[in-house]
Amino acid sequence: MKYNTSGTSGKYIKISGYPGETVTIRYAEPISGGYGPIKARGTRGYLIFENFVLDGINMPPATGWQIDGSNHHFVLRNLDIKNFRYNGLYTAGNDIQVINCKIHDNKPPTSTGYYYGIYANRSSNLLIQGNQIYNNSGGGLHLYPGPHSNPIIRNNSIMHNNYQARASVGGIILYSSAGPISNAKIYNNLVYRNGTSSSGPATGIRLVNTTSTKVWNNTIYGNKTYGLQISSGSSTTAQNNILYGNGTANYSNHGSNTTYTNNVTTDPKFMSASSNNFQLQSSSPAANKGVALSSVLNDYRNVPRPKGATHDIGGYENY
Repeated sequence: MKYNTSGTSGKYIKISGYPGETVTIRYAEPISGGYGPIKARGTRGYLIFENFVLDGINMPPATGWQIDGSNHHFVLRNLDIKNFRYNGLYTAGNDIQVINCKIHDNKPPTSTGYYYGIYANRSSNLLIQGNQIYNNSGGGLHLYPGPHSNPIIRNNSIMHNNYQARASVGGIILYSSAGPISNAKIYNNLVYRNGTSSSGPATGIRLVNTTSTKVWNNTIYGNKTYGLQISSGSSTTAQNNILYGNGTANYSNHGSNTTYTNNVTTDPKFMSASSNNFQLQSSSPAANKGVALSSVLNDYRNVPRPKGATHDIGGYENY
């Protein structure tokens, strides 16, 4: 599908699957390295895409959807992006929103390719919200090389990524090399069991050369190496996170001016980690032990915070 028009700031154009029907779109160009099912090139903006499946099954190696650097104000909502042989989604545009999508089972034809569920090259005001990102061979979500300003990553489940590649990306990595990554907010995410069957040093959340990143109320469990790894950067704030059961260490900090408070690294007493139920038992050391955060008013399920005297620690608000 080629799309060569734009909406306006007051009137978005919507491209949607018909309610109650399953609409599947497959590749546009049957060549290796070509475009995926949707081609929107040039300065296109103010578009909503929702309620359909992008399926890369049986297509040559290509990214599922590549949003060009001149694209802007795209909303991707309730999509299922799967089976591509590069990244599920690549974006370099500004004001891109990815909401309530499933992005999964994207992997290269060989065992050493470093491809991801979402690969964001550069952005301003990127929103990654409410998605399930899983079974992607190289990692879940990779912001690299920058610049990125004001990205928000919230209320996502990011699990079982980096099962094939040897890359260091597991769940979420923000890595600045070509431009700054500043004022990122990462909160209410469940980041678990990434890299557990790969040969690479996969982390839950990793920050490299970022500035003023906020990491709040995440549950980061059972990742291959580190839970939260601050490799470098300045002025990171990490509060109200559960960091438990990660392979090498739950927390590592080599940044400067880091604020690290009200995090739980001992047994948080989940309801059932074996069945991926990371809600809290009433005896949990994370219950009513968080710092009040005015920017985090709901939990992973959009339950209002706090229920009790103050915030629970981790992605769930139970007490």
